[in-house]
Amino acid sequence: GRNYGMKIGYQEKESEINRTNRIKYNLPELKGLTLSNNQIFISLTQKADKIVFISDSGRICKMISDTADGNYELNESNNYIRIEAYFADGTEIAFNPIYKYAHTPLEGRNFSTKKSLMKTLALSSIGYLLILSWIYFTIRIRLVPKKLAERKFKLYPRLLESLFIKRV
Repeated sequence: GRNYGMKIGYQEKESEINRTNRIKYNLPELKGLTLSNNQIFISLTQKADKIVFISDSGRICKMISDTADGNYELNESNNYIRIEAYFADGTEIAFNPIYKYAHTPLEGRNFSTKKSLMKTLALSSIGYLLILSWIYFTIRIRLVPKKLAERKFKLYPRLLESLFIKRV
């Protein structure tokens, strides 16, 4: 998948405002993750203290220090590779494992997490319009019958009186 898990680092003596700003604007993200010719390439937005490539049974296959980019070449003994990145502020990112399949090549697939602002705005707008339309029609359906009843009672006052006068 295109998702990954992140543990946000905690720094002692960091003010709440600085922590909030760090979380909002300065967390590391995945720029790209590709697989090509049994080579895995990873690119991050910030320099990691270490990037670790982990294989079967938690075996560390490769560890790269002080970099934002890394690569690993899959070999015959790897059934899958999982990547973890560790940063100076204590933040950790764990990526989904990449499995090798004999019958389905993963060559040339791009696992980038690019965001489309226009698509996001368009889909959000459609969602808001649907919600507002539902609210409008719900209110209209409930109010229109009351208004019609009030008009009829103004035209037929005896009907209104007969509805509310109890006969003894």
